[in-house]
Amino acid sequence: MLRKLIKYEILADYKKYGATFAAMLLVSCLLLFFDKMTSWINNNLFMKLITGVLGALFMALVVVVCSMVMVFATMRFYKNLVRDEGYLMHTLPVPTWMLIVSKLIAVYIWTILVAFAVGICSGIAFGEPFWLFEMIGSIPEVITEAREIFGDGGYNQLRTFIIYMGIFFVLLPAMGMLHIYFSFALGNLFNRHKLGMSVLMFFVVYIAEQIISSVFMMFVSSDIMRSVMDSQTSTAIPDERMFGYMNEAMLVSIIFSVIFSVGYYIAAERIFAKKLNLE
Repeated sequence: MLRKLIKYEILADYKKYGATFAAMLLVSCLLLFFDKMTSWINNNLFMKLITGVLGALFMALVVVVCSMVMVFATMRFYKNLVRDEGYLMHTLPVPTWMLIVSKLIAVYIWTILVAFAVGICSGIAFGEPFWLFEMIGSIPEVITEAREIFGDGGYNQLRTFIIYMGIFFVLLPAMGMLHIYFSFALGNLFNRHKLGMSVLMFFVVYIAEQIISSVFMMFVSSDIMRSVMDSQTSTAIPDERMFGYMNEAMLVSIIFSVIFSVGYYIAAERIFAKKLNLE
């Protein structure tokens, strides 16, 4: 049943994404064409103007495409589970957790597709359609250079930092969307102005999250603050030590992301399952 729910989520928005992807691909091709024409026809003001307009339009489309995932996911969650459609969705023979998980998985699917589309279209627009493959092929050379620059110890710390960064960015969509889902769940508890209360709860939860994280970081990551003080009294901090502090900070961020995400998910699922209060 989870697979069917995910399929339903994908089919609900694929036309909107498809149209935007097609527009971005068209503009990237036109941008490449006029850029080549400008290089062939020297000092042509019209070609330069067209290229500039297409460049601005392409950047605007990239921003729109990158924003679409969160916007569409937020709208669908509110429409499906909080508004009138919620009467139907919550009567389906599936547990509440499956409704939330299916929407979260759909967010990850669209995020991956958007990243791939933006990468390909950016490569076309700048005349390097295979830049992703070239970047992957250059990884061994980058590793060799990193070892020479930082040494084995610094390189191992740098590699750990990159891994932590990857994990953090993988968790980021889940934390963002579960924060929104939890805010809708809290807004659902009110009898009036549910949407307004959901927005208010979003900011209240965000402020509380930042306060808790900041206070905890002051105690757990005190070494990072000491490293900053050391940098003011010495010429430089050893690379391995610096990466160690960065890894500590990233690890704490990952732990907090997991804790908050799990907390938001459990709270939202319990509220919608036990305290459903639709309009």
